[in-house]
Amino acid sequence: MDREIAAPRWAQLTYASFDRGDGAGGWQVKESRGGVEPGEMESISALFVTAFDSHAPLPEYPTPSDIAVQPRRFAYLLVRQTGPDGSFTGVVGEYIHAVQAGSDSTGRPGNVFTHAVLDRRPTDPAPQVRPIELWRSFDLLTPYGADQVLGAFLPDGDYPEAAGMVGLDMVVDFLFDPETWRIGVLSVLLDALDEAMRGGRRVLLVSPSADQAALWIASLSRLMPSSTARAVSFSVYERAARLASVWERGTLIASIPVEDLAALDEDDLARWIVVRDGETPALGQAGHSPHRTTLGSEIAPTDWSQLAQEVLLERETAEAALRELDDVAARVGDMGLPLLWPLAVAALRVDIGDGSLARAIAVSQLPGAALGDEVLLETLVAAAEAETGLGGSAATAWTALERLDPTTPAFVRDVATAGYLALALDDDSWLALPGGAPLPAEPVVAALAIRAVAVLERRLGDEVEPTVLLRLAETATRAGLLDAATDLAPSPALPAEPGGTPPAGDPAPASDGAAAIVDRAIARTLVPGLLVGAAEPLGAELPRLGDARVVHGPVFRAVDAHPSAARVPADALLSPAAVEWMLEHGPSPRLLDAIAATAVGDPAPVLALGASDRACLLRLADREGATSATVASAVLVRLATHGSWSADPELARITGRELWQAHPLLAIETAFPGALPAELLERPLACADASRELNDLALAVARRGTPTQEVVTAVARAWAQAATRSSIPAGNEQNVRTVVSRLVGRHDMLAMRVFGPLLVDAAITLATSDVAGEDWTVSELTALRASLATPELVEAALAVQTARSDAPDVALHRAAGLVAIAIVDAGSVPDVALPAQTVQLVDATDLDDVRLLDAVLDEVLPRVTSEPGLLASAVAEHLAEVSRSTGVERTVRSWLRSRPADSRPRATSTDAKTGSSARTDPKEN
Repeated sequence: MDREIAAPRWAQLTYASFDRGDGAGGWQVKESRGGVEPGEMESISALFVTAFDSHAPLPEYPTPSDIAVQPRRFAYLLVRQTGPDGSFTGVVGEYIHAVQAGSDSTGRPGNVFTHAVLDRRPTDPAPQVRPIELWRSFDLLTPYGADQVLGAFLPDGDYPEAAGMVGLDMVVDFLFDPETWRIGVLSVLLDALDEAMRGGRRVLLVSPSADQAALWIASLSRLMPSSTARAVSFSVYERAARLASVWERGTLIASIPVEDLAALDEDDLARWIVVRDGETPALGQAGHSPHRTTLGSEIAPTDWSQLAQEVLLERETAEAALRELDDVAARVGDMGLPLLWPLAVAALRVDIGDGSLARAIAVSQLPGAALGDEVLLETLVAAAEAETGLGGSAATAWTALERLDPTTPAFVRDVATAGYLALALDDDSWLALPGGAPLPAEPVVAALAIRAVAVLERRLGDEVEPTVLLRLAETATRAGLLDAATDLAPSPALPAEPGGTPPAGDPAPASDGAAAIVDRAIARTLVPGLLVGAAEPLGAELPRLGDARVVHGPVFRAVDAHPSAARVPADALLSPAAVEWMLEHGPSPRLLDAIAATAVGDPAPVLALGASDRACLLRLADREGATSATVASAVLVRLATHGSWSADPELARITGRELWQAHPLLAIETAFPGALPAELLERPLACADASRELNDLALAVARRGTPTQEVVTAVARAWAQAATRSSIPAGNEQNVRTVVSRLVGRHDMLAMRVFGPLLVDAAITLATSDVAGEDWTVSELTALRASLATPELVEAALAVQTARSDAPDVALHRAAGLVAIAIVDAGSVPDVALPAQTVQLVDATDLDDVRLLDAVLDEVLPRVTSEPGLLASAVAEHLAEVSRSTGVERTVRSWLRSRPADSRPRATSTDAKTGSSARTDPKEN
C-alpha cells in the first residue's frame, strides 16, 4: 500500500537539549508519534530552534507568570514534497512551536523546547482548522527547566486542539475594539497578503507583542476559507536579523517586535511591505490610488479589502458572516475554492446591505459544486437575478437576455436563461410565435431548471389543448429541459415561479422530473386521439414541430407505453393520419439505425422497435422509392407482429419490384424460416451479384424442400455458384448437389422467369460444366442445362461471346449455340430471322450432342416460344445453307416432320448476311 495513503494524517515530535540518564545527552528528538519518516525528519529538523534570541530575555529565576507571558515563536509552513527523482509528490503542513526552556541537564542556559506538528494532508477539507488557531494551544508543550523538559510528553490526540485564544470571538473583539480603529491596517494587510500569495513582495508586520501579531494573522485567516488559510505560510515572532532565512523558507507574512524596527534599512523597506500595528494608513481606491503605510509601502487595493470593509461595518452582521463563511465553504467541499467566493456568499446570506460587490463575486467565481446545494443555489440565483432585471413577461425577459453584455458571467446568463424559460412556458401567445418561442443557444442548466419545471408541471397538470401541449413539450425539449431536469423536481425551498412565494402548508410531493411530466400529459391528452377508431381523431390538425425530438421522444414513448401497443399490430394501432403526422418529422434515429442494421444482416434492432417506430416503418415501406432495407425491415415487423407474411397489395407491389440485397433477406429467412414469399426471393436469387451472403441465402431457401418457384430458383443459383466455384466454400459442393438432386428431375419447374445478365457467366459455365458430372444422370444434367436456355440470357450470351472473341472457347461457343436456339420475340409473327451474330454463334458451335438437342427441342422450345417449329426450321435451314448436314440437322428435321401438320411452320429462307427472310415450304428443303 502507498505510504502516503497508509500513514496517518498527523504526526508530532519534540526536540530539545536533555539527558535521558543513559549518557546520551544533548540536542535530540525527545519523542515522536505518527511515524515520522527520514525525509520528513530531515525537512522538519531544519526548522528546529536552538537559539531563541528573545528581545525580552527571562530573568535568571523567572516566576510562573514570567514564563507564561514569554514570547513564543510559532510558524507554519506549507512545504512541497518531492520523490527520489525530484518529482512533486504533494505538500505537507509543518507547524513549529518553540519556547525558552531555561537551562538543560548540564546547567547550560539557553535551552529551547520545540514542539513540531506535521499535517500530511493539509488540502483535505476537514477538519476546517486554520493553522493560527493552534496559537497558545494547551496541547503545545512549554516546559521550563531540565526536570520539566525531561518529564514533558506528547498529549493524547492526533493534533493539538485550538485553545480559542485567537478564535472567532477573539477576532471580532479585536477588530471591533472601540478604543482602536483597525479596519485601515486590516485592509492594507489583506491586499498586501494578496500580493504575496500571487508571488509578490512578502509582508512584515511590526507588532508590540506576539499575541497581538497572532490576532492580526487570525483576522486575515478568518476572511478566507480554512483550506486557503492552510496554504498561507506565516511566522509569529521573528527577529529582524533572521528575516532573510524566514523568507527563504517560503513564509508570506511574518511579525517582528517593535524593538527591531530600527534594524530595518531602506532596502528592507523597499523589498518588503512593512506595516506597523496601530498605524493609520492612507487607504487607496481600486483602479485609482494605492494604499500607503506610514513607512512608505504602497499596496494596490483589491476586492478583498473592499469586501471585508463591507462585511465589517457592523459587529453583529460581521460575526454572522464570518461564521457563515465556514458553512458556505463546507457545503462545496472547502478545497481549492476561489479566495473571496465563500466570504461573498456569506455576506449575501446575512444581508450586509447593498451587497453589489458580494453579488458580483458570488456569481462570477462560483465553483461547480455550488449548483448541487439547494441552500446556496437559492442565494446565488437571487444574486444573479438582481443583476439581470428580466421583468415579468416572456417578451421583456427575452429582450433583457439579448441585451446581456458578452462579459456577463456565465452563471448570470444561465440564471437569466432559466428565468426566461419559466416565463415563456407560461405564455401561450409567445409559444405560438412562428418557429416557436425563441431560445438562446445554450441549453438550460439542470440545477437552474427547477422553476421552469414547476411551471411546466402546473400547466400540464390542467386540461390543455393538444396543440398547446405539443408546443410546451417542444419548447421544453429545445431548451434542454427534458434532458437537463429529468431528475429534478420543483423544490419547496424555492418559489414555484419567478417572483412567487413557496406554497403554504405541507410541501407538495416531489415530482419525478420534466420528462415524466410531459410523458404523462401526452399519454393522457394526445395519444387517445392518435389511435385507430379514436372518438376525436387527431392528425392533420396537429402542428408540424420544429424539433422532431418531441415526436421521437415523448410522443413515441407515450404511444409505446399504451396498453394496446403490446397486443395490437403496429399497423392496426395508430391511424394513418397519425402516422403521417409522425413521419412529417422524419424517421426517428432509432428507426434509421434499425434499417441500417437490417441492410447488413442484423435483424435484432428492427425487431426491438416500439409500436410507433414499427408503424412508421410500415408506412415508409409503402411509399414510392422505399429502399430494399426499409422493405426488409417492414417485412420483419410484419412477420414479428402477425406471425406470418401478411398479404398487403401495396407492400407486395413494393417488395416485388425491389431487387433486394442478400443481407436483409438472409436475416429474415434466418429469423423466420420459410416465411418469405416467392415475390421477394426470385429476382435477387436470379439477378443479384454473386456473394457469400447470396450463396447462404440460396442454401437456406433450398432447404425448404418444397418444389415451389423460389426454391427451384434457389437451387439453380446454388448450383450455378457451385459450378463456377465463385462463392461456395470448400466442402459445400456436396450439400448443394444433395438439394439439387431432389428437384432437378422436375425440370419443367426449373424455367426461371427472371435470370438476368448478372448471372450469365455462371449460367454459361453451368451449361457446359462437367463438375461432379459423373454423379449425375444424363436426364438430370440435360434438364438442368435446358432450364438455362431462356430468352433472357440471349443478349447476355451474345455480349459475353463478343467480349471474349479474342480467346475462343469451345465450351463457351457450345453454350452460346444452345442459347441461340432459344431466341424468341415475345410478340413474334410467323416471320423469324436469325440475327447475323446469332448465325455466327451457331456456326461456331458443336451441336452433335443429340440427346441434349432432343431435350432442347422437346422441352425448351415449346416453353419459350409460341412458334417452336418456326424457330427450329430456321435453325435447320441455316445449317443446310452452310453445308452442315450433321446429326443436328437430321434431328431437327426429323423433329419437325414428327409434329402435326398444323403446327409446322411455313418455311423461312434466311440470308445470314442481310438478315432478310422469305417464306417457303419446308418440304422444298
